[in-house]
Amino acid sequence: MLRNIVKSHLGGCVMIASYGEPNFTLLGSGFICSNKGYFLTCAHILDITKPIYIAIPPESESFPTIHGNKFNFSEVSVAQYDPLNDVALLKLKGEAITACPPPSSLLGDERSVDIGTTVCYFGFPFSFNIPKVSQSIISAKTSNEHGARNLMLDSSVNNNNSGGQVVDISTNKVIGIVSGRFAPGGTQAVAWIGGQPIGQDSNISFASGISYAVDLLKAEDIYE
Repeated sequence: MLRNIVKSHLGGCVMIASYGEPNFTLLGSGFICSNKGYFLTCAHILDITKPIYIAIPPESESFPTIHGNKFNFSEVSVAQYDPLNDVALLKLKGEAITACPPPSSLLGDERSVDIGTTVCYFGFPFSFNIPKVSQSIISAKTSNEHGARNLMLDSSVNNNNSGGQVVDISTNKVIGIVSGRFAPGGTQAVAWIGGQPIGQDSNISFASGISYAVDLLKAEDIYE
């Protein structure tokens, strides 16, 4: 079943980037939500005062390299932005892109998801140039200090996973957007593995409820 879920969603993953001469810098992850050229991501990775770009990764089944792939970056605008609930809707400048299921069939509702539900999530951890899929469970439902609904994941998401979609494996619907990882001891590196700093972090991560993203699509009048 997981293999079919991955085939449904992996091709819709995009990298979110900024540009500073001479290079693009990966900010996080995102995913297509409408064939009218719209993408969802989390709000906290964006600086809305600067240009934002997306790139579609190479075909994952072709064994691309983890780093060093060549990409065509396309500029996007911020169509809707909700920092309190940590969701953002981006619009591709120019023509629409490949077919995508209607948002109403792609997106679910975190309020109907049971604790213990098996999920998978997508993203580009550690600036990898290929999307990675990971499996987890919904270990709790929580609200933050603003009252925003979050799903707790029983796994450790990594840098640049933020903005990737969380999919309920039983329904094949997106129920959340990866927002970050709980770090009770702070984020200062205490060890290095494979050239990457390993901080004093937990294996508890969070995702913003997808219903907040649905509100953005409705505000943009593209929720079908």
